[in-house]
Amino acid sequence: MTKADAYTEFDAALAAAGRPCSAAEAHGLWSGLLCGDVNVPADRAIAALDDEPAVEAGVAGRLRPLFAATRKALEDDSLGFQPLLPDDETPLPDRAQALAQWCQGFLYGLGLSGRQSWPAQIQEILRDFQAIAQLNPDAEGEEDERAFAELVEYLRVGTQLIFAEGLLEDEREAGNES
Repeated sequence: MTKADAYTEFDAALAAAGRPCSAAEAHGLWSGLLCGDVNVPADRAIAALDDEPAVEAGVAGRLRPLFAATRKALEDDSLGFQPLLPDDETPLPDRAQALAQWCQGFLYGLGLSGRQSWPAQIQEILRDFQAIAQLNPDAEGEEDERAFAELVEYLRVGTQLIFAEGLLEDEREAGNES
């Protein structure tokens, strides 16, 4: 499945579910939830997409594999995680807006996870994510394309670092409980 197909499928599933967020924001939210709690149940993650907790079984069935794919990408040792954003054929201002929405969703999801303590390096990445969430979508031209690509790569790597730190913290807590 191509990046464009994945984004379109996710957007369609969200629309079918009546969810008020974009695919980018939802993927960011789920990524943030998973970074804070790798064991978050799929139903909780799906319900977090809006204030309406009831999800029809068919719609939840469409969203559940997308959530599982997000978890699998974060857990992948080959570091293949990618923020789900519109493809490169989409106008840059629309991609920049989706990038900001992804960061907003990520920060919201991380907050929902309940994890509050992060080392200084992770706190710095989270501050950067907050700044990217405020990104002005009025961008165009070759220089802005390069800057956009660099931001996407930063989000990709930053998310993986946050996820790895969350796993390490879980292991430390489990070791202290023994």
